[in-house]
Amino acid sequence: MQRLLKLAKPITLAVVLAIAVLPSLANPFDDGKAAGKANASGAWFAGGCLLGLVGVAGAYLIVPDPPAEELMGKSASEAADFTAGYKDGIRGADTRYAVNGCVTTVAIGIAAGCVLSIAAASSTSSSE
Repeated sequence: MQRLLKLAKPITLAVVLAIAVLPSLANPFDDGKAAGKANASGAWFAGGCLLGLVGVAGAYLIVPDPPAEELMGKSASEAADFTAGYKDGIRGADTRYAVNGCVTTVAIGIAAGCVLSIAAASSTSSSE
């Protein structure tokens, strides 16, 4: 029992130090990617619906820079890593929104085509 009590102090100290040090080991690229995903615009869903593959291409090619307040207090290398992660995260999320919009439009078109062909077939068979 006394051995356990003697070990409790060093273990507690190690845990406290780990909690204090680990946040400073955060990866700026991963932080930027998470911020980019959070700032992605659902408006690209409408772009995919209305513009189809052009909307998907636009979502992939048009990539905004991170907000300036996100870069404050970062060194030049951290800011560059954060910016690269941000652009990667927002590009992926915006492209996913646009693809989902494009697929939704195609699905609605197929469903409408099926309904219209069934309606046309039933009106032709009833007129005979």
